[in-house]
Amino acid sequence: MEKLDMDEDEPPYLTGKPRFDVVLGQSHVEGPCLLNVSKRMSRLLPRTETTTLIQCKNKIWNVSYRGHYTYPRFEGRGWRSFVKENGLRVRDACVFELMKCSEDEIKFKVQILRNDLPPELVSYLSSKVGESDENPIKIT
Repeated sequence: MEKLDMDEDEPPYLTGKPRFDVVLGQSHVEGPCLLNVSKRMSRLLPRTETTTLIQCKNKIWNVSYRGHYTYPRFEGRGWRSFVKENGLRVRDACVFELMKCSEDEIKFKVQILRNDLPPELVSYLSSKVGESDENPIKIT
């Protein structure tokens, strides 16, 4: 068996390319159903509306990326389909890894991390992290 050459802290499903992560909230999966791209990642992406492909579990969704907005984001039917077809819920997490980026096309590989924690632990953690700017949830 060949050993992969990667950072020991790097999960095996990541390739070391630029990435951002998000713990999903209500506006990501319901209502307006949109996802703001992190400021750090948006600096690497075009400042225009660009065709964006999101790959997850050997399937690809065509998502609208609005890079020209004050807060660049994914939105529209493609994002809504991605959410629905993957059964995404509040407190699930997604890791978006940038695989390709040009003025004409962006491609992300996405890993979904389910919120499968026992209710007691969720309630404990909610009181400690993620409920305010002072105590954010950090995925490393």
